[in-house]
Amino acid sequence: MTTADQPAQKSRRPTGQLSWIGFFLRFAFAFVLVILTYNPTGTSYVGWLRAFESGNEPYKLLAGALLLAGYAIYVRATAHSLGKGGALLLTAIFGLIMWILIDADILPTDTPALIWVVEFFIALLLAVGMTGAFIWRRLTGQYHVADAEDLSEG
Repeated sequence: MTTADQPAQKSRRPTGQLSWIGFFLRFAFAFVLVILTYNPTGTSYVGWLRAFESGNEPYKLLAGALLLAGYAIYVRATAHSLGKGGALLLTAIFGLIMWILIDADILPTDTPALIWVVEFFIALLLAVGMTGAFIWRRLTGQYHVADAEDLSEG
C-alpha cells in the first residue's frame, strides 16, 4: 500500500532491458508487417494492388502509408543498431542457412514454402535490428551515445 509519505515503488526490471517476450513481440510485429505486404496466398497489400479494383484508391494509399511507416521504424532501428555491415552479415548468414536447407532437400524451391521462409528471415532480421542495441548492451556492457539519456534516468 502506498501512502503520501512513501515514494512509489519502481519497476523491478531496469529500463532499457529486453526480455524474450519483448523480442518475440518485436518479431511478431515485424512478421505481420512483412506478410501484410506480400505473401503467397494473395491476401496481402501487393495482392490487393494487383486486383486493379477502382474506387479503393484512398484505402490503398492509407494502407501503403501505414506499411511504409512500419518499415521506416524497423529499417531505421536496424540501420542504427546493426549498421550496413551488420545487416549485410546477418542477411548473408540467413541466406547461407536457406542454401543449406535447399541443398539438403529440406526446403523445396517449387512450393510457396520458400517464400514463407524468406519472409520469416526478413522479419527475423528486422526484429534483431530492433533489438540490436539491447543485445549489444547485454554482451558488452557498452551503451551508445544516444542512450546517455537512459543512463541519467536510472
